[in-house]
Amino acid sequence: MGLDIGSEVWLSDIIEDLNAICTEVDEKLENNKKQRKMCKRRIELESQHEALNQQLSELCRRHDDLDKVCEMVKTRLTIAESDQNKLENSRELFQIAKELTGIRIDFAFSSEHPDIAKGYIKNQAKRLLEPFEMKHNSDALWDQIATIFDVNDSENRPLNRQ
Repeated sequence: MGLDIGSEVWLSDIIEDLNAICTEVDEKLENNKKQRKMCKRRIELESQHEALNQQLSELCRRHDDLDKVCEMVKTRLTIAESDQNKLENSRELFQIAKELTGIRIDFAFSSEHPDIAKGYIKNQAKRLLEPFEMKHNSDALWDQIATIFDVNDSENRPLNRQ
């Protein structure tokens, strides 16, 4: 087959051009592969970023909820302290009322029978215990106390100086 030198140069130019095109296509393919990998990685990172943002928002919400619970607990502790003070004051008042009136109430019975008061009245000066059981009527109880603590009793009466 006899090709002349001019056509060989022409063929070698075409081959060089084809090789250059192939090299350029190979480079573009390689760049395209790198871009696809980077794109996949970016999508993965964006997905992870979105998941982490969701976790962060959930944790922030939980943190806010915990802050509210902590505030409620602090408030309740403060209330509990004031309730404790009220309870101690009420106990003292109850003890004073018991000593002044002599009334001792059976709270177990009263809790089972809420409309009936049961207990006893104590008069230490007369060494007397007077039981009572009556419907809730403070006047009747006070009348019974008056009979036990005789009005003619001179204890705690001021002297009559005329």
